[in-house]
Amino acid sequence: MSRKKTDSHQSSEGVEMTNFLSFFHSIPDLLFVFDSDGLIIEANNTSVEKLHYSREELLGKPRLLLYPPELHNDAERCLIENISGKISFCPLPLLTKSGVLLNVETKLRKGKWNGKDVIFSISADVSDKLQVAESARKNEERYKILFGNINDGVFVHEFTGQGFPGTFLEVNDIACERLGYTREELLTMSPKDIDTPESFALVPSMMKKLKLEKHVVWEGIHISKAGKRIPVEISNHLFEMDGKSVILATVRDITDRQRSEELLRKSEEKYRKIFENVQDIFYQADINGKIVEISPSIERYSGYKPEELIGMNISEVYQHPADRKEMLQILSAKGEIEDYIIKLKTKDLKEVFVSANIHMLLGLNGKPVGIEGSLRDVSERVLAEEKIKASERLLRTQNEEYVSLNEELKAAKEKAEESDRLKSSFLANMSHEIRTPMNGILGFSTFLADPLLATDIREAYVKIINTSCEQLLHIVNDIIDISKIEAGQIDLTESMFDLNDLFKEVFLFYSPVAKENKVELIIRPLTGRLSDIQSIISDRTKLRQILDNLLSNAVKFTHSGKIILRCEVKDGFLQFEVEDTGIGIQSELQNAVFERFWQVEKSYTKKYGGTGLGLSITRAYVERMGGTIGLKSELGKGSTFFFNVPYKNSLKEEKELAESHPGDHAIIKNLTILVVEDEEINWLYLNEILKSKATTLHALNAKMAIEYIKKYPEIDLVLMDIKLPDINGLELTGIIKKINSKVKVIAQTAYALSGDREKAIEAGCSGYITKPIKRQELLNLISLYSESRGRF
Repeated sequence: MSRKKTDSHQSSEGVEMTNFLSFFHSIPDLLFVFDSDGLIIEANNTSVEKLHYSREELLGKPRLLLYPPELHNDAERCLIENISGKISFCPLPLLTKSGVLLNVETKLRKGKWNGKDVIFSISADVSDKLQVAESARKNEERYKILFGNINDGVFVHEFTGQGFPGTFLEVNDIACERLGYTREELLTMSPKDIDTPESFALVPSMMKKLKLEKHVVWEGIHISKAGKRIPVEISNHLFEMDGKSVILATVRDITDRQRSEELLRKSEEKYRKIFENVQDIFYQADINGKIVEISPSIERYSGYKPEELIGMNISEVYQHPADRKEMLQILSAKGEIEDYIIKLKTKDLKEVFVSANIHMLLGLNGKPVGIEGSLRDVSERVLAEEKIKASERLLRTQNEEYVSLNEELKAAKEKAEESDRLKSSFLANMSHEIRTPMNGILGFSTFLADPLLATDIREAYVKIINTSCEQLLHIVNDIIDISKIEAGQIDLTESMFDLNDLFKEVFLFYSPVAKENKVELIIRPLTGRLSDIQSIISDRTKLRQILDNLLSNAVKFTHSGKIILRCEVKDGFLQFEVEDTGIGIQSELQNAVFERFWQVEKSYTKKYGGTGLGLSITRAYVERMGGTIGLKSELGKGSTFFFNVPYKNSLKEEKELAESHPGDHAIIKNLTILVVEDEEINWLYLNEILKSKATTLHALNAKMAIEYIKKYPEIDLVLMDIKLPDINGLELTGIIKKINSKVKVIAQTAYALSGDREKAIEAGCSGYITKPIKRQELLNLISLYSESRGRF
């Protein structure tokens, strides 16, 4: 070969090598060339950049420099398996100069480099791909956690071409738990399978709205696998998933919310009845004097209907409009007005004297927003006062023999004024006492409508509403009791009962509250001949109310120390003492605490609340039962209230009672209980208490109850509502007893009037319980008649 041809050939090879190296260094993967000794003889620019070495630092170094020491053995094995074709890629990371691992997939092949046997290494950087995969994995994990742990049921189902929801595609654990189905069962079902017929009838209109608005919220009723009806709020979202239209349904159980709304409705109804039937006039006006609410009693005094006055300025019904300006000045200075006499114009332009008790209404910022008050017709009193004044003027001109008479009239006038002032103050306080629980009920019930409210907060709000309802019920009971006392209608209903059982009841009732206040509640054992005095004859209901009034006061006014209830037989009387280590009572006030309405004027009433009627009712009951009541107290060191009632016992009756009413036991299993109740909310509540204890049946009226008694002879117990839509519950009890004499009947009623218990027992009932029904009280009563006690 000529020299010229050889040079041309070498020149061509040089060009090819240059092109190859240019290609070699431009490849975005990491390229290495290793000789047979495992030394690096070449590395491309990508390798230098990503591993942060210079080419000089790499060339001639062992290829294991590229791996962390703990992976050297794995790197050698990977080389052998990759070259032999056992694996396609080596997944080991490469080590940068700074010690950071670079995620790569490496392929190794044998080859020639400048005529020598070498190994080519091609490593693709997969860091970004791994990050994307990890991010996707974390997103999926977050979705699973959220989907599985959300407190609401979640359903994903198809949105069919016909505009109806199709089969469920996914459900969460809460949905399965509430409905009682497995996930596999639900994934073969559709909304039609879990909706009540009346609820599913709403679906077509909801789906049309969903198609237009993409989101719709509505209420329906689901049916669990066990047949339980569950009121729900359904939030539907329409969106695309994998090219298909699907519906995401978030389902919230609103049983508690509906129960609270029903309690609120009943409480509002009670408040409205009181408001509409009270004798005095209650009203509210805004800061400008415009009447915003007024009680119906206004019509009796003025001839105006409430709707005629609402919106009118209150000064328009004043005989002297300047009176309002003067009253506002007093309100600004004192914040309230008591027994302020003003003249009102009636609709036929006559005059009426009224006593005004008014206080300012403040907004959240503490500034006045209106006034609220009560008005009492005192025309007769004013005329009497004017006559008294005229008489006084006449008496001054007469001789000394009429001086004593004048003093008696003056004393009578002062007593009448004092009585009227106390009653007016009482009514003003009653307005506050009624509105305080109403404020809690109305305020917190609105919060329950928030779908995002946490479960623990929702439960706290429901507890506040329940407490407020009980407080309102207690106020109404006090008003009824004092009315019966004033009317002289206190009847005694005596029966034989175990006094120790009564003590157990009050201890179980008050010990949780005392414990919460960190106060020790102690019931001292009866002293005297214990076997003789356990069973007594007395009015159990009134004795329990006397103890309730004294113990509730002790708990209210005791913040540390102890409360002790004692009892002993002495001189033919049962002597009771309730001792506390509370705030005590000033000596000069101790004679007044049993007076009606007295407490409402004292400063601590605003701190502790109350109607001021409890001790007055207690004294009336004790005296009606033939006993006396008194107290010993020292300010800051506590009080001891003591009373006695005649002691009557019967050993024979006690023995019979003990044989028929042994000690407390749990309800036996497999009881069948028929609940006769026409109010759905009451049935739901009773069923919730009993469903885990017994098999329950529900009759809405007497006709259904009789059918059940005939059809199911295995019925052990009947919870009988006294007030039914077709016949009286006591009459129905007699019919049931004729059909099945062995079945036991427990009467339940909302009246709780004197003698009701005896009427129930006389009608054939085995027990009696009053509404509102306490869960544990009902279970304890049922346990008296279970088979474990030999009753069936």
